[in-house]
Amino acid sequence: MCPGIGYLNMAETAGNGTYHFRFADGEEKIFAVRLDPRTLAVVDPPRASPPEWMRLDFHQARNCPLDPALHPRCPIAVRVVDLVGAFRNSVSFEDVEVEVEADRRTYARPTPLQKGLSSILGIYTVSKAGARS
Repeated sequence: MCPGIGYLNMAETAGNGTYHFRFADGEEKIFAVRLDPRTLAVVDPPRASPPEWMRLDFHQARNCPLDPALHPRCPIAVRVVDLVGAFRNSVSFEDVEVEVEADRRTYARPTPLQKGLSSILGIYTVSKAGARS
């Protein structure tokens, strides 16, 4: 059985994948996700100068266990800010073709944009995204 978008086997792909979002008007947006296969830490370098609103001392979530002295910015926000920005003018329920190129396979299917994006967001929220934040 072929897993759907959002259910890539991390052991099989070693956390590496390139996501292609193809819109009906021909526009395509591409995002690469790279995780260390041993630790599952995000290995893509974070944004060089993240916005100030990401600072934990600005507005830290009540249930966030991070110490702002050790993690000055929200590690998840640092990872997703460019992704969110790239789709800021898109409609979440718009149908797109999502193709994920993994190390050993390529998965593709039409799906609402929000479902394709939820796959990347899920990876970033459960990975060790804050290793270098």
